[in-house]
Amino acid sequence: MLQYGGKKKEPYYYLTKTEWLYVATKFNDEARAKLVLRWEALEHDAIKVHQEYGRRIEMLESGVGTLIGAMTNLTNLIAQNQQTRIAPIKKEPTFSPIIDARHLAFDFVNILGDNIRHIIIDEKDWYSLNDILLNMKVKTGSGQIARKIPSGMSAKIWLYGNTHPAWFCSKSGLDIVMHGSRKLRNEGYFSQIKDGRA
Repeated sequence: MLQYGGKKKEPYYYLTKTEWLYVATKFNDEARAKLVLRWEALEHDAIKVHQEYGRRIEMLESGVGTLIGAMTNLTNLIAQNQQTRIAPIKKEPTFSPIIDARHLAFDFVNILGDNIRHIIIDEKDWYSLNDILLNMKVKTGSGQIARKIPSGMSAKIWLYGNTHPAWFCSKSGLDIVMHGSRKLRNEGYFSQIKDGRA
């Protein structure tokens, strides 16, 4: 239909884009063909680039999703671990607390041919580990020896006249310390006890 209601009698055609480009260009046939082919090649390359970008974006989104999932699992695991965390076990003291015996008198007993400080507390005999080790000529500290004695056989006792408590052992602890001495065994000390000579 024309503007004033008339009808156009000339024929008209439906053209594809490629065909339209051939008609629209006023170059010679060879130039026109090159233009069309080049245009189509550019469009094809653009489609490939777009598809590649889309593929990379999908891979990135997949990686981000996996990372988020792993972080979520880790967060949940930490939360569960905190909820089920076992309270730390309080280590019970191995040794008795310090015994303040400054109000009690102590004496000396002869062991290994020398005087050893000795005190009786609640009808239990205690012997100075420092004196025993000194007479045995043992360089190991009294604290280290006390830790090797079974519980209840060693204690820190504060004697009158001392500036700080010292390690003492019971009669059973004294036997363990002396029988554990290789030097006393090699010197035949325990054989002398049996013979009544020690």
